[in-house]
Amino acid sequence: MASERADTARLKTATEFAMRTVSDNLDFEKSILRSVLAAIHIAIKDDGAPEKGLFHIKQQVPDYWGSRDMIKQLLLVLKDTKDIENMPHWAESADMADHLYVLVDNDHI
Repeated sequence: MASERADTARLKTATEFAMRTVSDNLDFEKSILRSVLAAIHIAIKDDGAPEKGLFHIKQQVPDYWGSRDMIKQLLLVLKDTKDIENMPHWAESADMADHLYVLVDNDHI
């Protein structure tokens, strides 16, 4: 959580979360969601290069090809945050999620 105060509680963006670990929740650290959030952060940090984010996902998700549908669904949810009026802080992460979605969707063997 980026903030836990009443009326200001919100989730951290991918860039706020960065590469920090959640040591008290090892299942989250191994999750596809964590890999997707980290990929968004990496892509933004590395001059807006979504290809670097896709590379991260492919390296971190053991069954990338079998998990593509789940990855795409997570990216869809994250990219749609740009349309939520009270979540302007997610705009950059949402845009990168959109770029990553296109790359994952068009990825072929």
